[in-house]
Amino acid sequence: MREEDKKQKYNYKIKNVVTENKPLIYNRLTSVEVNLADTTSFKSLPSIGTVFANRICKYRYLLGGFYSIDQLKEVYGMDSLRYATIKSHLIIDTNQIKKININFSEAKDLRRHPYISYKMANLIVSYKQQRGVYRTLTDLLNLHLIDSLKFRKIAPYLTTDENKSVSRIH
Repeated sequence: MREEDKKQKYNYKIKNVVTENKPLIYNRLTSVEVNLADTTSFKSLPSIGTVFANRICKYRYLLGGFYSIDQLKEVYGMDSLRYATIKSHLIIDTNQIKKININFSEAKDLRRHPYISYKMANLIVSYKQQRGVYRTLTDLLNLHLIDSLKFRKIAPYLTTDENKSVSRIH
């Protein structure tokens, strides 16, 4: 085979490979409400399959809901590329968050939340047992039971108002 024929054959193969690549187009849902969506809804998003949809739903359950789209970055296996791909398809309703009433919960109930450590749960309950109920969530800060960074992270999941309480016991 002549050298020129080899080059033409090689170029032909490359052209075929290039022309066969087609961009992935998703004709799926335009938006998903992360606190109400089931696994099927999550699977309608680009780069989300069955396993990942289950992970999102499981983590949402453990948290009691998402208060920020950015919390999806905490789901095991969520990399920056996948997150960037789905972020524009997500909406959030923070009214769906299940709150834990710190005045009626035991340490074991508080510890079930991913953001509340064993030590923190015990401090919250010990103070309540020694001094009485919490009037507001900011009592946690004023009493120096937790720092402001941790407070901002867990406050959406806690309440002292018995009318708004939805204590989650798994």
